[in-house]
Amino acid sequence: MRVTAAVVVSVVALATTTARAEPPFRDLPWIWPDVIMADDPWESVAVTHLRGGKRQFDEGWTRLSIPGGGNPTVVVHLYRAAYRDGHAIEIQVHPEYNRRRGRTGEDTRTWDGRRNEYKGPAYDEPTLKERRFTEVEWMAQMVGRLPSLMRSRIRVLTLETGYGGMWANRGRREVRFHTRFNDKLESYGAGEEYLIHEAGHLLEDEYAVTECWREAQRSDGEFISEYAASDPGSGRAGDWDGPGGEDFAETLLAYYALRWRPDRLTPADRRTIQETIPARIACMDSWGFGAERPR
Repeated sequence: MRVTAAVVVSVVALATTTARAEPPFRDLPWIWPDVIMADDPWESVAVTHLRGGKRQFDEGWTRLSIPGGGNPTVVVHLYRAAYRDGHAIEIQVHPEYNRRRGRTGEDTRTWDGRRNEYKGPAYDEPTLKERRFTEVEWMAQMVGRLPSLMRSRIRVLTLETGYGGMWANRGRREVRFHTRFNDKLESYGAGEEYLIHEAGHLLEDEYAVTECWREAQRSDGEFISEYAASDPGSGRAGDWDGPGGEDFAETLLAYYALRWRPDRLTPADRRTIQETIPARIACMDSWGFGAERPR
């Protein structure tokens, strides 16, 4: 990961001088996949299929590559998801997303000189069109189950082919899914929890730069998960790697699990959250994060 020396120093200093104990959890979305469930109500949404358009994809994570490197431009399928509260997001679908019958071996990724090719027959176009729309609706409903604070920060949702996971682009206010990872989310039921995590990255530049947050980190002296401890964030707005790092995103999921759906946590997990990150919880309370009630 390309990080400036100044950021490395601040991250190392925070991790070594304040952490007092091993984090109690590893990676929260997989531990608590039922914070938001598929049969929970969602903000009603109308999905419209728009014409295709050109969008840029990040080199290394897409099936198309440019000789010599660079970010390829791809003609994608475009949709608009309009929510009852007035918020709307653009959903863009890579032309190869979910194309093959049987997802094993379907992806293509060029990385470090190695190329994995698609295998197996493709769906016919009418079937593929139906599959795309069904997937887009499923994603739009997942976003609709999020608290409005998080939903409002998402402007673009991208369904991408390849081996990547899920990640957020703060500049474009985009959350991106990849085929193989989406398989895993569907089977495990952790889609909304991962969306909360990624929406946390879209909130970093507003909240993780505040003195309230940085002081809370120092006061707690611990991290809620191993993943949070791996990247405490720099605390500086505009840093490419994020002022809140993975700590802010992981903490946000723990916070909403505690404040929104405490009945879906074990008593031991509720106690662990409260004892491990009390200052961070108080900080998010002061921002009004817990004011909205679940539907």
